[in-house]
Amino acid sequence: MVDREVFPRIGPRSKGRKDLPDGCARLASAPGASRMPLVSLSASPDDRSLTRARLVALAFALFFALGWHQWVGDAHLNAAEEGYLWYGTWRAGLGEVPLRDFQSYDPGRYLSCAALAKVFGSGILGLRRSIALFQGLALLFGLLAARRATRSPLALAAFGCVLGFWLFPRHKVFEGTCALFATWAGVCLLERPDARRHLLAGASAGLIAFFGRNLGAYAAVALGALALVTAWKVRAPGLARRLGAFAGGVVLGYLPMLAMFVLVPGFWDGFVRSMLLLLRLGSNIESPWLFPWRVELAGLSARAAAGELALACVYLVPFVTLPLGLFFLLRARAEDLARRAPVFAGTLVGLLWLHHASVRSDSAHFAQSIQPTLLASGALLLWLGERRRLAALVLALLGGAAALFAGLEANPQLNHVGRSALVEARLGDDTLRMLPSQADYFARLQAVVAEKLGPEERLFVAPSRPSFYPLLGKRSPSWWIYFFVKDADEAEQRALIGELAGVEWVLIVDQAIAEREELRFRNSYPLVWRHLETAYRRVPTPTLEPNHFLLRLRE
Repeated sequence: MVDREVFPRIGPRSKGRKDLPDGCARLASAPGASRMPLVSLSASPDDRSLTRARLVALAFALFFALGWHQWVGDAHLNAAEEGYLWYGTWRAGLGEVPLRDFQSYDPGRYLSCAALAKVFGSGILGLRRSIALFQGLALLFGLLAARRATRSPLALAAFGCVLGFWLFPRHKVFEGTCALFATWAGVCLLERPDARRHLLAGASAGLIAFFGRNLGAYAAVALGALALVTAWKVRAPGLARRLGAFAGGVVLGYLPMLAMFVLVPGFWDGFVRSMLLLLRLGSNIESPWLFPWRVELAGLSARAAAGELALACVYLVPFVTLPLGLFFLLRARAEDLARRAPVFAGTLVGLLWLHHASVRSDSAHFAQSIQPTLLASGALLLWLGERRRLAALVLALLGGAAALFAGLEANPQLNHVGRSALVEARLGDDTLRMLPSQADYFARLQAVVAEKLGPEERLFVAPSRPSFYPLLGKRSPSWWIYFFVKDADEAEQRALIGELAGVEWVLIVDQAIAEREELRFRNSYPLVWRHLETAYRRVPTPTLEPNHFLLRLRE
């Protein structure tokens, strides 16, 4: 059956106008509307089918997120990247301000997780419960968009599985959530392009920017392009009003950030500082795109080799789906915009989001960018299935199986789960499951710090283990918590030396970041390294790894 909100038509059937959605009715009754194509309903709705699809979306999102958290929510710990979120959430919960008081992304993710910590707990497991909530929201947005292409519970479950298994790494679930939120907002805009939907689309982009300024820019450009496409395809008066509503929505959604600029002392300076750092340093460390001909299979097991090949095939999906989606969008008639909304919205949002993985193209960053494209790919296959069911079914089975298998193999949350024996490890007040070697590592680390450091003594950790701070209950003495700068300038290094004044203890993990020797702390911060050699003495720690240097301030 056809959804009343989703599938408009143009032409004589619209003359009655009584059954138009509110936004379209206003367009149809506007002066001069008789000279333009009118949007109408193509069929009566099956309300029970629509309600069932919505309930399937909600139920699947809820149970997938809960089941995933029960399965792997207490497994492993990424001491570097996950620690970046953990530290920021911990300090935000204690009243500190992201960007102003500590190095961070935009504040939305930290403030929301800190608020949820009041319910879920403030430790690492509490943080992961908050992440599970965002994972459920991501799936809900994705399935609400996908239900425009199908109402089959089985097909929606397939969409949900593919999207769910590609929501990794867990500490970056916000990127996937925002991507699918923007896709759903784009679908809603194409379904009914009135001023209200333009306002909501703009507000979505503004709110997304509160979680990541780059994500907000992607959403604003993608949704703005969809607004312009509807203006081009549906010749209706009131264009300035609708575009004004979109711009006003962006401001409305960004109000939390604007309020922080005005009301939080020093926050604006922290924001400007982060922008200047971004312009100077770039957004990420480079890594190449994984094409099938670049896959190295030597020495891999059969399963690992199959996983790498499947992953490389998924890397090709944007090169197929996005050009096709743009081609069909440019050729679409006005009545096609709503009928094919998941394809068109997923294409434009996916195209913009892919920039996130254009510089550092490892599987983690690719996973943060691919959800809208995967959704558009599934909707395209359903479109193909309207005329060529067998071909669409074969492609869906092959493509879906490859995407699921690649997601399972690439997802770091699943490393060793179900394949190796995990043991319990106590991290602060929480108990996690880890590989025996990792559990032993954190036990030794906590024991050494408890033995050597007093409760009030301060600790500085570098370059890339921010999780040590919340784990050990120590606040970073520096604004920096993750040192990825190549060739830090003299002023920046002297400022860091100033922050270390009176800090009793230093822990350096002496290894390269991303296997790049120039990012080893002694190479990227040579002045600070020389200061540590003269102002501190090394304390023997035979139970720690040889590259862990524990230093104590000289008396």
